[in-house]
Amino acid sequence: MSAGGLALSTAGATHAGVGYSNVKDAYKQFSKDSSGGSRDSSTFAKGAGKVDVPKLPSNARVIKDPKTVYNQLEKYHGIDPKLASERLHEIKQAAGRGPADNVVFNMTGNVFDPVSKEWLGSLTQGGAKSIR
Repeated sequence: MSAGGLALSTAGATHAGVGYSNVKDAYKQFSKDSSGGSRDSSTFAKGAGKVDVPKLPSNARVIKDPKTVYNQLEKYHGIDPKLASERLHEIKQAAGRGPADNVVFNMTGNVFDPVSKEWLGSLTQGGAKSIR
């Protein structure tokens, strides 16, 4: 999955040749030093390059109930709701949030901060895999 030039996977993340061991490392780095950005993205500095982290578009359909998104992902992407739930918890943890902290979703499984509208991750990252 690539979001604004940032490629993330559960195995690792890369941008402009810089590798990270996991999503947590990438998120921590990109959430440290904001240096401005457009209406639908924030720009974060990393070494010599900059990374645009997308924000929720102003015209996006926002969903607050994860079960609605889980059902959509199962129907159209073959992603088991249990796997989507695990991914949501990983995304929240990587963003420094607790399990009960609120987030919002769009219909394609992207997860956003409900206040800043910053993209936190994607429930489709990694595709439709079996539950361990």
